[in-house]
Amino acid sequence: MSQFVENQLLENETVLFETHHHWTNYFKFHTLWSFGLVPLLQSKLEKFVITNKRIIIRKGIILVKTIEISVDQIESVTMYQSIFQKMLGYGKITLIGTGGARYYLDGIEQPNQFKKTIQQIKMN
Repeated sequence: MSQFVENQLLENETVLFETHHHWTNYFKFHTLWSFGLVPLLQSKLEKFVITNKRIIIRKGIILVKTIEISVDQIESVTMYQSIFQKMLGYGKITLIGTGGARYYLDGIEQPNQFKKTIQQIKMN
């Protein structure tokens, strides 16, 4: 678990699942950005964390944006995965929150486990 995640945890909050962008996200930009170095750093620094209380999304290298969503505010979780993405183990997650707020997590590793973890929390 990264220092960032440890600093974000509340009292009695535990991390249940953590993932990041799949390596194909920086492969797409290989020829555009210093042989993929910037997107590689970005993919490793961006985190998608599920705790027993919240979903924490950290994006950015220089300008860091943190999104925190209470698990209670998630109405539905949708996973999109092409055959190619399924073979490589990544996909897209759409979180729909109360009031219709939508959060798109594109190119994350283990999207099925991400979805399953949220569903398990919601059932308890």
